[in-house]
Amino acid sequence: MAVPYSNTKLRVPKGFQNILEGLAREVLRNQPPNVYEFGASYFETLLGNRTETGHDPAIHGARLEDRTYNNHSFKKPGVDQSSPQQQDAAVKIQTQYRQHSAQQAVAEMKEEDAAVKIQAGFRGYIDRQEVKKRTSPDE
Repeated sequence: MAVPYSNTKLRVPKGFQNILEGLAREVLRNQPPNVYEFGASYFETLLGNRTETGHDPAIHGARLEDRTYNNHSFKKPGVDQSSPQQQDAAVKIQTQYRQHSAQQAVAEMKEEDAAVKIQAGFRGYIDRQEVKKRTSPDE
């Protein structure tokens, strides 16, 4: 008896992979002597948690799969390097960033210079007070 070739592709339900991964993880973690009984109790626990809390790991897994596999933003590059408009925009962005970085560096230099001037002024004041004490006729 020959089985005809079929071009049918079986589809795994969304979230099913997530549930099976959870079962496999728990089986490996617990190393039960009877995997079938452990699987039955694991799924009963999942079902009880779903009815109590409303959290379904299958739906959560399906959402994660959709986010990963149906995200088309990575399939097509968003930047066309041959486009003069995009090149001009990139140059403008880079120019603004470099200008901003330079302004921050200048501001830091100004703060440092101001701090040096304040410190020098204070040290001069302390030195003048010391000189006054030494030259005063009180001694």
